[in-house]
Amino acid sequence: MFETNSVTTGPLAITDPNLAGFQPVFRNGYVSGVYSNPVWSPDDKKIAFSFIPLSVRLATLAGFTPAPPEFTQGIYVVNPDGQQMTKAIDLPEGGSLISWSLDGKRLLYLKQDEEQRYWICVANVDGTDEKRIKELSFPWEVAWSWDNTRLAFISGGREQVDLFVANADGGQVVNLTNNEKLEIESSVAWSRNGQHLAFTAFDGQQQRLYVMRADGTDKQLIKEDVNYASIDWSPDGKWLLVTEIRYGFESRVMLLTKLSVNQ
Repeated sequence: MFETNSVTTGPLAITDPNLAGFQPVFRNGYVSGVYSNPVWSPDDKKIAFSFIPLSVRLATLAGFTPAPPEFTQGIYVVNPDGQQMTKAIDLPEGGSLISWSLDGKRLLYLKQDEEQRYWICVANVDGTDEKRIKELSFPWEVAWSWDNTRLAFISGGREQVDLFVANADGGQVVNLTNNEKLEIESSVAWSRNGQHLAFTAFDGQQQRLYVMRADGTDKQLIKEDVNYASIDWSPDGKWLLVTEIRYGFESRVMLLTKLSVNQ
């Protein structure tokens, strides 16, 4: 089981970990829009994803049928066979899905409010009992620890972007990087045991991949001059699964690559 943050205008697709045999989720037609951040439920019986419907004008220009009015911007849940697509979270001002809870009952996501503020939120899968956990100045990335007890998030503005950790309720925030120079962290992932974080950072010239302890100590450079869109850990903590972006002609190919991690 793995997840990817690739964005497509069209159907979601399922494949095995070797990327052999892509199969579309929606085999009998789909609602026109931008699908992103697909995440499996812990029991593999549902897929949650972010969805933005195409405007009538864009859909018409692209040759698609405009989305029905009930399909508004938000987070949706669907069966792996494309059946029973239902809205879980309404995001009228914008936002994106992050993760399922370990028990499969809640969703963690980013939400923008009417005043254009960004919040880390959690709610039941049916959208009830929404809780705003933490306001961010500008969110770059948010990650839930595997036991759902802690958060890691990247936030900041034009002057400085840093990597923070906090309790799951948003309390006890700690700045782990506190960059004196402009270095933009852009992706972060927890190890399964919660002891390490992997993250990428861009200094204006190149992106680098790092691993460090969750308290900010023992920072290790894993690889230089990379172009990674997302990171995930193997269950044993010995490997990193990264989504690498390469550009060639007019196409973009996203590859999943394993890197050895010495801990």
